[in-house]
Amino acid sequence: MLRTPIGRAACARLLSAGIAALLLGACGSSASPTESSTSGSVATLSASEEHLTYVALGDSLLFALSEDCNGCTSATELYGQQIEDALGVPVETHNLTAHNGLDSAGLLGYLEDGAHLGRLQEDALAAVASADIISVTIGFNDVGFADGPKADQLVKAYGENLEKILTRIDTLRAGKPTMLRVTTIYNNGVGAKPDLDPDGPGTGIGFWKPIVEAQNTLTCEVVAAHHADCVDIYVPFNGADGTESPAVKGYLGPDGTHPSQLGMDVIADALAAAGYAPLQ
Repeated sequence: MLRTPIGRAACARLLSAGIAALLLGACGSSASPTESSTSGSVATLSASEEHLTYVALGDSLLFALSEDCNGCTSATELYGQQIEDALGVPVETHNLTAHNGLDSAGLLGYLEDGAHLGRLQEDALAAVASADIISVTIGFNDVGFADGPKADQLVKAYGENLEKILTRIDTLRAGKPTMLRVTTIYNNGVGAKPDLDPDGPGTGIGFWKPIVEAQNTLTCEVVAAHHADCVDIYVPFNGADGTESPAVKGYLGPDGTHPSQLGMDVIADALAAAGYAPLQ
């Protein structure tokens, strides 16, 4: 599965946190680009005004860098607005995803050691500790095309890291009601036909499909153990049988890796479809 215009492995090598939400996007770190965008702005509400805080953590999938998606609005912004509309309470959205090849080990490090994330370089630990709503999107960069022989080991390591990430979030939240949502990942390695698969003929199904599905199964198992919600974006992007191309559907941006505006819309809708427990 191609993770950047020049391949998933290349993306992984780029560089190796009331109601509040923490959403983790798919390629990220404290060295993220700092271009101006609606996805990077935070409309800070008065401390005395009743509101919910939503924090998004993760890699670059939901970062919404302009050149990745032709200036799209991140699913984090869209989801924050959907929460506000559904619950009737203002939502302050903090997109702390990172555009630096972030994998699960990197995210765990940020949550253990502290980091300043997102376009506005916000304190991740403080953000998670004060978040009522947290979304996590991670795992897209944990396995590269060159990692085939050790893919099983890397998927296992990803599951172990995700367990520690969610445990760390639980610790930071200290028992406070938290709407925690963790997304699966999609397979952008499926081309319009097998001969056009980005990493080589037949690799979208033959190589990437079992790896992505193993990661997604593990994701939902770990998330369920933490009494959180696993949000499926794999089926919307790749179809029920995992053979559909998200690029053909128009769900990927010009780089063939990150979501387009249509893809961001689909992800936001999937998050919203999970409901609003335990906040409602």
